[in-house]
Parts: sequence; structure tokens; C-alpha cells
Amino acid sequence: VPGGHRVPRSFATYERLRRHMEEHYRRLRSVEDVASECGVTQVHVSRLFQRFAHVGAYQFLVRLKMNDAAELLDNGLLVKEVAERLVFLDAFQFSRAFKRVHGVSPSRLQKRS
Repeated sequence: VPGGHRVPRSFATYERLRRHMEEHYRRLRSVEDVASECGVTQVHVSRLFQRFAHVGAYQFLVRLKMNDAAELLDNGLLVKEVAERLVFLDAFQFSRAFKRVHGVSPSRLQKRS
């Protein structure tokens, strides 16, 4: 690190968690899954994301899923298929999350494409 500064161990843990989420977001359902798979507590995951990303860990996970969802919808997959691929309980739950992130429903996005 320039200037001889050490990277805090907590930042290294955050980076590991972030990378894990970016690589496995499609199958991850919750922050609890992330914490369990990375060997830390859910509270620790949340605190690290607030500290270093200035966003909640769940928000980060959902954003990853919704960005991928937009691409999948643009490629012609059905809403139900995208919901299944991103491990949502049902298409309704997926649609609500998608609209919260992108401001439009998945079906409206498909109509625009």
C-alpha cells in the first residue's frame, strides 16, 4: 500500500465478502447465506458493508441480482424464469424487488426492449 499504510483486516474481510457475493449472487438468498458461507456473523457482514460500501449488505446483494435480471429480461427470458434463476420464492416477490431497484416492473422493461 502506498505510503506504508496497512490495509485493515476488516477491509480485507469486506473485500472477501464482496467478492463472494459478486461470484455467487445468483444462488444466494440472504445476507445470512453470505455470512454462513464466509464464516462470519450476519451482523459483522452488515457492519462491514455500511462502513466500506456505505450501503447495506442486503441492498448490495439485491442490486447485483436486479442488474443481472435486467440483462436476462432484455435477452428474452420470462419473468418467471428470471425469478427462478435468481432464486426468488416466486415471480411476485421478484417483480416487487425489481421495481424497487429499477423503478419499473420487469414486464414494462421487456415491453420497452
